[in-house]
Amino acid sequence: MMTGFTAWKPVPHPDWGTPVDLPVGPGVYAIRHASTGEMLAFGHSPNVAREVGSLLPLSGTSRWAPFAPRRLTVRSDELEYRSCAAASASDAKLLAERLRGRREVFWRRRMAASWA
Repeated sequence: MMTGFTAWKPVPHPDWGTPVDLPVGPGVYAIRHASTGEMLAFGHSPNVAREVGSLLPLSGTSRWAPFAPRRLTVRSDELEYRSCAAASASDAKLLAERLRGRREVFWRRRMAASWA
């Protein structure tokens, strides 16, 4: 069973300790720049909360930063996120592929209309 996407929510500041409301299980996630709407991250994961947590910027810097996994470089107050829970990792993968395909069709149609 898959739920619909949540509404876009602002990413809390890392120093505030506010939890990010994401499914702990499988699902699809999207992270965008709040003011421009530019999609910065989109994907599926068996654990959405862990995956998104690994992408969000940390507070301050660490001496281990060069060895840490790659994170978004935009300030957290400029980011919004949403997610969609899925029953299994394979359902999440299928949903992500379907949504990615729909997005590509939308942009192709939009670009074709702008040239007409």
